Amino acid sequence: MYYHEPGLTTLQKTGVITQDAQSRVIDIHKKPQQSQSNWPVHPFYIYRIEDIPLIFDYLAQGWKTEATGNLVRLMYRNIFDCMANAGKKNGHRDRGML
Repeated sequence: MYYHEPGLTTLQKTGVITQDAQSRVIDIHKKPQQSQSNWPVHPFYIYRIEDIPLIFDYLAQGWKTEATGNLVRLMYRNIFDCMANAGKKNGHRDRGML
């Protein structure tokens, strides 16, 4: 989802997309100092039901609820640690889908 935003200050606080002539997204810039367009996009995350405990762990560690990107980093780190440990158990380092 995106919308037209004329204010540079607002654009500098989110992702901004660049589109081609058919309105297809061809680039995205996170919090640009100088925006290439006036089309901001906001992050949208979809989590699996198995990820719910990680969300509670994230909150229990004192992370701020509005800093969603921190949750994604925490989840990635936990998944990577699980993969690394699984690889050690099998006698090799697993190079999974991350």
